[in-house]
Amino acid sequence: MKVLSGDEKRDYLNATFQKQLLCPKCRAVFSFEEGVISALENGIREKVVMCPNCHSIYQAQVTARDVSLLDDVTHRFTQQKQVAQPIQKFKPESPKTTPHTHSSKRRRGLGFVWLLALLAIALFGYSAVRYSIDRGNYRDGHQAYLRADCETAISHFDKVIQGWRFVDIGGYPNLAQQEKTECLPFQAAADRQQDGDLCAALVAYADHFSRYRGSVLAGAASDRVTFLLEHAEPSALACWESCERIATPREGELSLQDEVDLAAFYFACGQVFDTLNYPQGAFTMYESLLSEYPNHSLAREAEAFLIANSVACDRVNSLRKNSTIADRPNLMPAPIYQCGQAFEVDRVWAAVAMYELLLTEYPDHSLAAEVEASFVENPSACERVDSLRENSTIARRPNLMPTLYYNCGQEYEKQSNWAKAKAMYELLLTEYPDHSLAAEVEASFLENPSACEMVDLLRKNSTVAERPNLLPTLYYNCGQEYEKQSNWANAIAMYEDFLSGYPSHSLASEVEAALARSIVAWARATSGGEIPAPERSGSTGSGFAEVVIQNDSPKRLRIVFSGPESRVAELDACSSCTNYTGAGPLYCPEKGPIGRYTLTPGQYDVVVESVSDSGTRPWTGDWSLGRGNQYHSCFFIIELGP
Repeated sequence: MKVLSGDEKRDYLNATFQKQLLCPKCRAVFSFEEGVISALENGIREKVVMCPNCHSIYQAQVTARDVSLLDDVTHRFTQQKQVAQPIQKFKPESPKTTPHTHSSKRRRGLGFVWLLALLAIALFGYSAVRYSIDRGNYRDGHQAYLRADCETAISHFDKVIQGWRFVDIGGYPNLAQQEKTECLPFQAAADRQQDGDLCAALVAYADHFSRYRGSVLAGAASDRVTFLLEHAEPSALACWESCERIATPREGELSLQDEVDLAAFYFACGQVFDTLNYPQGAFTMYESLLSEYPNHSLAREAEAFLIANSVACDRVNSLRKNSTIADRPNLMPAPIYQCGQAFEVDRVWAAVAMYELLLTEYPDHSLAAEVEASFVENPSACERVDSLRENSTIARRPNLMPTLYYNCGQEYEKQSNWAKAKAMYELLLTEYPDHSLAAEVEASFLENPSACEMVDLLRKNSTVAERPNLLPTLYYNCGQEYEKQSNWANAIAMYEDFLSGYPSHSLASEVEAALARSIVAWARATSGGEIPAPERSGSTGSGFAEVVIQNDSPKRLRIVFSGPESRVAELDACSSCTNYTGAGPLYCPEKGPIGRYTLTPGQYDVVVESVSDSGTRPWTGDWSLGRGNQYHSCFFIIELGP
């Protein structure tokens, strides 16, 4: 309702004297009709102005002088209308002079005119009375409407609406109908409130506010909602309709003030939605409570219900973005852990994400140890190893990553994916060489034959290669495995790598014997001929036998003895010697380097091969070496024809 300014009031009174009405809102100008004059007069006396065009009502501060001036204008204009209108409207036509006109006809015509005039006066009088009645009833109904007393307002409006009238003066039936239409749903809400159905009343008031926003009753509806939320029992207000309709009053259409305490209503609605198995709605209610009233007495209960809510796992990220909720010391870790446990059933990758989140953001929480245990047992965590290694918070945990590496290695071994298993084990040995699981990883390497295929790669890792027993034992075990498979070339390679890298290792003597044994077996399979036993050339003067061998070939030779003891030795090439063709020399040329080998007496398998020419086939022999005897032999190369 607008208060007229001084300029607007002057425009208004000026329009009155000019027999026109100027609406201060829509600025429409109306010619004065009798009904408008009457409505205007009523409006001035009630200090209320109503525009017939837009039906806007304005509060006017009108002085007594203004009323007096208006009364004078109204009186003079009404007199003029009462006299002029009937005469103008019912003025008979000028009689036409004809030879047959009789005075009796003129008298009958004049009587008919007076009859019509009397009827018009009667109708005008009735309309004036009807107008006065309508004006009074509308005025009383409107005052009740302004007080939000719709029961009284409707009673007065009905008298206006249902009244019979020949002509509508003042437009009160339309005005009454408009305000009654708004009053009906408001009164229905009030009736529900009176009957004790507070949930339905709350919804009805909210609906009324939404439908008639900006009206007098819309403000009253908002006030009634506020009153109910502040004074009624939350359990009486909360039902499916009210909780869904007024889910977030501060952000919705009602725009309730901050001082309205909605915590109890939120909680009651959460309980209603839980009972009706609507977890999404319940979650929203508890989240709203914790966001707006973090220190409320119901906050702890709401927190418990929020954690137990079935949709909490899908809403974890939204909770984390809510700083008020995220700052609660015990709220977030609990649902994160519970969600991880729930996801273990059919969404293991999601479980890993939950565990990683908790360990990253709440590393010191009491649940962190349990999360860590669940985390390292989850196979899906193996796929996130690289990203986890980059997470400094997780990497600082002393047992998480090494345990994860080991468990992942074991899991990949079960899948026969030795390449990934080796990668996990190698990470553990490289990043956590002193961890208690390092020994377990070594055992896994040594027990898995597939490790033999990657032993050279492991040797390139300096941290792994420095472990005193891993690679030596792995070389030895792999050589043994290849021997079982009669894979002499690989067995020889394993034993040779062992001796070249770890000549002082405790297994060196066993490896040398295994190497000699493997070379003999390989040589027998590819031998170019038999080496005759050497001739006795003297005595040693001891209980050992001695073999003297001279290399009379231009190739570097390897001499292998496999028997009561094993010996693998090499002789340098003879720089002045050449290969022979056809038949060899009758006697040793005695030009090349000499090797002396003291051995335990017994039966020996002997191999002589060139190590600088892969095209030269090895020669083998079966020698019996006696106690205290010295033997001499020389070797040279004979080239066979094409």
